[in-house]
Amino acid sequence: MLRNHWFLLLITLALPAGAGTPKEFSHATLVDRTVVMLDENGQEGPARIGELGRTPFAMLVSVTPKGNQVDLSYCSATHLKGDYLLTAAHCVPASSEATLWVLFYSKEGKRQLFPIRDFYFRGQGNEDIAVAKLGEDAVAAWDEANFRFSPFEKPADSPDVPVTLWSYTPIRFFPEYQQKFPGKAGMVFRPNRCVASQVLPRIVLRERKSKRVTTKISFHEDMKSKDHLFIDKCQHAILEGNSGSLISHGKNFDYKLGVLAFTLGEHASTWRQLHEAGYTKDPTKELIYYGVDGKGELMTYEQGLFSLGAGTLFETIERRNPAALPRP
Repeated sequence: MLRNHWFLLLITLALPAGAGTPKEFSHATLVDRTVVMLDENGQEGPARIGELGRTPFAMLVSVTPKGNQVDLSYCSATHLKGDYLLTAAHCVPASSEATLWVLFYSKEGKRQLFPIRDFYFRGQGNEDIAVAKLGEDAVAAWDEANFRFSPFEKPADSPDVPVTLWSYTPIRFFPEYQQKFPGKAGMVFRPNRCVASQVLPRIVLRERKSKRVTTKISFHEDMKSKDHLFIDKCQHAILEGNSGSLISHGKNFDYKLGVLAFTLGEHASTWRQLHEAGYTKDPTKELIYYGVDGKGELMTYEQGLFSLGAGTLFETIERRNPAALPRP
């Protein structure tokens, strides 16, 4: 999740669609005026994928007041089917003062902004997946991803599968877009091709000469492999704002697996402690990453932070509340 800070402005214009209160109106107007939504070519417009011919992908924007300022936080989202909207649970603001908005382009290519108020499912802790309820006007205007639940099946001939993360990425990571849209925030559509498995990766710190292991980096011990996919070997870095992205099979969009929850590096306390203590810059030590294939490879701190992701499978919802997923 990415945050920007803005001064709260008092606006006296007509209410945007779906903004039912003055606070919602003020927040919606702020988003509409300051946030850009770019396609994969960096142009303002819908992210129409050639092989799909549809644009079910969206930005999720939360607006949280803080004194005379507001925080804008960003995630990715996908219109699964009907009134079901997929994102990550941690993308939903905890504050009752915050508002949540879905920003997308309609079937006609028009930019649309609607509030999100209700949910079919909000996971807790490492069950980081949420399904929000869309309003009727948003459903009618927007393409669907034609979701159909399919249980994840491990491939018989390999421990991993190719996947695509259907992500929006903040423009602050792209100097060319910051220059093109000065004073603006927002995201650019950038799908990410990766490899995923249910093998929990591990990282060790060892002495460069003797190869003696000095520290083992642990991730969440309560992350159940049956509920998660562990992602690496991505085409692009996994960055803030990518949370909430739909994960589909890399060769079959109709085989939808779950949602991108977070990067493993950001959720490994030992990993952060190593960085803060300066060990990751110690020339006498090196970091070794063991991924899906079990082969150790050298890795920098930045690579670990932005290249190891975790996704939550749709099975998490199917087991707890099957009605929270759309049906044929």
